[in-house]
Amino acid sequence: MQFEKAIPVWLEKQEKALNSICAFCVCFKKAENAELFITASNCYKAYLNGKFLAFGPSRAAHGYFRIDRIPLRELEEENVLFIEAAGYNTMNYWVLDQPAFLQAEITENGQAKHWTGKDFYVRCYSERLQKVSRFSYQRAFTESYVFTQSPVKTYSRCFGEDAVLPVQVTSGKFLPRVTDYPDYECVAAEEIEDGTFREGEGEPYRNICMEIENLRIYPIGEWESNPSDYVCNLVYEKGVRKEGLSAGEYAVFDFGKAETGFIGTEVRAESDAHVYILFDEMDLRKSPDAPAEVLPYRNACVNIIEYRLKEGEYRHFTFEPYTARFVKVLVSKGRVTTPKVYIQKFENPDTDRFAFECADERLNAIMDAACRTFRHNAVDLLTDCPSRERAGWLCDSYFSAKAEQLFTGENKVEEAFLQNYAMSPHLSYIPEKMIPMCYPADFVNAQYIPNWAMWYIVELYDQYQRSGNFSVAEASREKVYGILSFFEKYRNEYGLLENLESWVFVEWSMANDEEFIKGINFPSNMLYAKAVESAGLLYSDGALLEKAEKVRSAVREYSFNGEFFEDNRVRCEGGTKLLGHITETCQYYAFFSGVATPQTYPKLFELLTEKFGASRDVRMTYPQVYKSNAFIGNYLRLMMLARSDKRTQLRQECVDFFYGMAQKTGTLWENDNPCGSLDHGFASYAANLLVGYVSGFAGVHGNKILFTDAAEKIDCRIRIPVGKEELIFERTDGVEKIQIPQGYERADVREAF
Repeated sequence: MQFEKAIPVWLEKQEKALNSICAFCVCFKKAENAELFITASNCYKAYLNGKFLAFGPSRAAHGYFRIDRIPLRELEEENVLFIEAAGYNTMNYWVLDQPAFLQAEITENGQAKHWTGKDFYVRCYSERLQKVSRFSYQRAFTESYVFTQSPVKTYSRCFGEDAVLPVQVTSGKFLPRVTDYPDYECVAAEEIEDGTFREGEGEPYRNICMEIENLRIYPIGEWESNPSDYVCNLVYEKGVRKEGLSAGEYAVFDFGKAETGFIGTEVRAESDAHVYILFDEMDLRKSPDAPAEVLPYRNACVNIIEYRLKEGEYRHFTFEPYTARFVKVLVSKGRVTTPKVYIQKFENPDTDRFAFECADERLNAIMDAACRTFRHNAVDLLTDCPSRERAGWLCDSYFSAKAEQLFTGENKVEEAFLQNYAMSPHLSYIPEKMIPMCYPADFVNAQYIPNWAMWYIVELYDQYQRSGNFSVAEASREKVYGILSFFEKYRNEYGLLENLESWVFVEWSMANDEEFIKGINFPSNMLYAKAVESAGLLYSDGALLEKAEKVRSAVREYSFNGEFFEDNRVRCEGGTKLLGHITETCQYYAFFSGVATPQTYPKLFELLTEKFGASRDVRMTYPQVYKSNAFIGNYLRLMMLARSDKRTQLRQECVDFFYGMAQKTGTLWENDNPCGSLDHGFASYAANLLVGYVSGFAGVHGNKILFTDAAEKIDCRIRIPVGKEELIFERTDGVEKIQIPQGYERADVREAF
């Protein structure tokens, strides 16, 4: 896909400025079959005649930009297209550190009529302050606004005298959008609390993202505003509900569940006012009688939107998407009417064909939470979370890609994600042949995760199995063999990887302690064997298959102590020795990777299924074995159960682990506690586990629909998209009906996919 006439443009000498925010505008007459073709670095938000049109573009590899194609409907005789665009020029995991540009053209019946470089005017969007705090270590800048009139009026008018023609700048190569356009439905929050606040005592809030200059940030002393210092130590007191908010008053709003999108606020400033919007996924109050505790820093973010308003009416939505269940509106100056609070969704639109209903309402709630979690984390690529990072992390993607096929019948988002990796250039700050741990992203600390490169290979084979399409694997062949060659220098006399470098990541638990990681780390080697095998199967490479089995054999010999697989060995006089480090997660890696099976290690398997799991009291039961966390040990455990004759345990373990999350936020979490993200993409894989549990559905391989034995004959009705078709599974009073879509055939397998 290419532009016919548009060229890349920006405000002169601002394309490399930190947090460069520009407004573009073009006025045009009504046209037949009008379309907007548009891309940008980093982001754009378009409005037609004052109404929201689109946010984009979808992300691509360095030097590539995806073009959005948007119909322009309901045109008037005279029209205004307003575009707010941001070029951050900072290191982060959300968008790439590339010079800013906008490139757009409006076509009529397929012919370019108006384009950047000729008809679009530009000005600095000074309504949004430029020199502000960073939002998080992984994302760019916060949003602080100074409005003298409603933005809706600005979006619907041509520019005045401060507008100029932009200058031509550089862009890159163009690609079409792979994923469908997001769901932009708007939802309103309910006001649940009013009260007052006053200044308290304490140190100002500081986050490392505010102080690491290599991230390319504005020093605190240069900030034009610092809302963090104002709100971080406020003391709140609940009050009676009343109309309007004056200085020193607040109101709290609840969406009922965590939502992801653009946070909207509608108020009338009865006098000049200063308003702060605080938001988070959870209310942390310890007592129902206490004031709502909406902590904007809980997830290592600065969840604060700031408005300075002249007297008048205002309706504004944030430029970027965020995640919130609770929103607290504070007024530090002036008076405003009682606010209305919204979120305009920014989520995957393709889950409507999936439906799940069973006799256990707890499973229904978990399934809904899994689906919502997926939608929030699968817009243009598979992300870890829609809040703190919005980053395309490997490993997370292995799980969420399985959920994508279940919920949508396809893997468009995974395809875009893996295409970005296949097209990524070598990044100078990581070793040759290694790939970035998340992408598209730029890293300030030259860090990579060797384990995530292994997950990349495992996912590529999994993607080929699910789709039957070899094109992504073929495009990734050079990357895969490069990764395998990179690991050769770490192989020791046993054929095992030793002293891996950078961030060796097993999971968020003691399994990642430095003393457990050093030397020969066995969870890493178990995953390495799985990756080598996946590459061998993917590319029909017998030598790799033989190598994988040798690695597994060496792990069995050097890790298993007769009862458990230990986490690592280190060098000692005369060879190597075990250190007695044992984690629950290491055992699950063994079963996931094929190092162990229920048949080859029956005592260990029985012990794990009967004595271990998320509910184990580690003080009383095997205290020498460190407990797993959600990511990824508990998920590997659930996979182990699903693939065995112990799958009947899945129902209760899923309820114990996920149901509380579903009740509190309507999403599934990063950890097994309310720290970190409460809306994490990999967690949507819970849906695959539960669908398999009640129906035996085990996934799709090409044109084969896989089934194994259902763990429990619970009444249910499930509709599963399969490509463009649908699979219907029903069970009523123990009687099953299965409708296999045309062009597919059922295949019975022994274990879940």
